[in-house]
Amino acid sequence: MEAGIAKLRTSREREGSGLMAEGLFDAELGARLFGGEPAINYRLSRLRRELNLRDRLKVAAFAHRNRLAGNYER
Repeated sequence: MEAGIAKLRTSREREGSGLMAEGLFDAELGARLFGGEPAINYRLSRLRRELNLRDRLKVAAFAHRNRLAGNYER
């Protein structure tokens, strides 16, 4: 696993990364995890900044590499 995984401090951040990698839109992520689209936009931008990832595609790739997306055994 990448060193950046340690920067995902909460299970919600890990779950959000995985759900983003599975293709959920911001509104869907907000409804499932953070309570609304403005909150998800804030959290995702903070997450990208902390992980030094440029965009959603990079976050999705990170989540797949670190087995945060899909039905991996955790």
